[in-house]
Amino acid sequence: MTETMPRNVRSDAEIAEVRAELMKNKDAVITAYYGGTTKTAICRTYKVDDKWLARQFAVWGVRERSRSEIGKLANPKGSKRRASRSPL
Repeated sequence: MTETMPRNVRSDAEIAEVRAELMKNKDAVITAYYGGTTKTAICRTYKVDDKWLARQFAVWGVRERSRSEIGKLANPKGSKRRASRSPL
C-alpha cells in the first residue's frame, strides 16, 4: 500500500490572516505589480492563492498583463536569449 503525502492544508483563520496582510499592503502590492513583479511572486510573498489575487486585482481595478506583456518582461529587448532549434 502506498502512502500519500499530506497536503499542506491551512485553517480558515490562517488563510484570513495572510489575506488581511496582503490587503493591508494593497498599495505596495499594486505598485510592485505595475513595477514588474509577477503575480506569482506576490502570491508567494504573501502566501495567497493566485485565483484569489486575480479576483482582488479585478475588484481593485488592476489591469492584469497580457501574455505578450508577460513575455516581454521575461525576455526584455536586447537579451541574448535565442529560440531553441529543433534538430531536424
